[in-house]
Amino acid sequence: MVLLVLALACRVPAQFDPTTYKNLTDLKPEVVALYRTFTAGALDEARVAQVALKLDQAYEYEKGKGGRNHLTVDQFEAIRRIFQRAVLNRRNGGKWTDPSATDYEKDIAEAFDLAIASEIIKSQG
Repeated sequence: MVLLVLALACRVPAQFDPTTYKNLTDLKPEVVALYRTFTAGALDEARVAQVALKLDQAYEYEKGKGGRNHLTVDQFEAIRRIFQRAVLNRRNGGKWTDPSATDYEKDIAEAFDLAIASEIIKSQG
């Protein structure tokens, strides 16, 4: 009986979560604003660490919801990877040019937009 309940629970799609939506919509402009500083002088490591921590906290929140939430977890993993690559590029390559910053901003914004749209779809179904 317990196995049947667990099997059925895994088939139920994840539901809309206002905390997830808030995390995504708060983090998107914060990450984009941080990227915009990458065209200037020294890298603000404290700010990078602060944003990375917020991304990690949101990821852990999603991961803690369990198997039904695997798509959102995957989206947060992708967002974190994109962010980590951008930070590594900035650390190793120096300050960004404006076109480079625009490309990185576009990539991270698209990843957030996909995750936000996915969460909105959950609210409608």
